[in-house]
Amino acid sequence: MIPKTGGKLRRLGIPTVADRVVQAALKLALKPIFEADFLPCSYGFRPKRRAHYAVAEVH
Repeated sequence: MIPKTGGKLRRLGIPTVADRVVQAALKLALKPIFEADFLPCSYGFRPKRRAHYAVAEVH
């Protein structure tokens, strides 16, 4: 428990193993669905895409 102002305590916000497993499973399930809808010229927050590639395409 972490002390807060006013003398109260709160739980430490570290994700548990179960949370990480669920997040990984959702990522594996949803990634192919959303990647299929993106245009080839979309670079924001996508795997294996960098800002340098976007600048090169503009030039």
